[in-house]
Amino acid sequence: MSRLRFSLGRFKRADRGLALIEFAYVAPILLTLFVGSFQISDAVFANRKVTTTARAIADLTSQYTSVDNPTLDSILNASRQIMHPYDLARTEARVSQITIDNSGNAVVNWSRALNATPLATGATTVIPSTLRQKNTTVILSQVAYHHVPSFASELIGPITLKDQTIMFPRKITAIQKKYP
Repeated sequence: MSRLRFSLGRFKRADRGLALIEFAYVAPILLTLFVGSFQISDAVFANRKVTTTARAIADLTSQYTSVDNPTLDSILNASRQIMHPYDLARTEARVSQITIDNSGNAVVNWSRALNATPLATGATTVIPSTLRQKNTTVILSQVAYHHVPSFASELIGPITLKDQTIMFPRKITAIQKKYP
């Protein structure tokens, strides 16, 4: 009996290997936090790229007095440099000129897109009421990126990041589109 008590006492005081067991409990949590923070920071960075791309497309387009399809394609393809290192094949970009008529309706004048469908000419679209000034024209840039996380993409799935920028033409009231 005393031998059993001695063995149990020794077992109670033994702490060899305790750190290894504690680490085995904590390591998966730490690894999950590390990978999760990496995933979140990558998604935030990709979202920032989407916002910058939308702004740049609207900014470049608003500086022209007239555009044609090759010019608009060059502007849209410039987004490749902004979206780098992210895959442009998963990026949808669209630039459109919208006219707000006397009634406050926003009507598409022209539209051009990269990896997306352009807005239909003559169709109505939604512009925030704060920018909907009668008898004005705005440039609408819309960008969407289908972000696929690096880890556990099957579990999380793709995340669509979107942004749009609305600017007024700078040098003229409405940018003319030349058709070939």
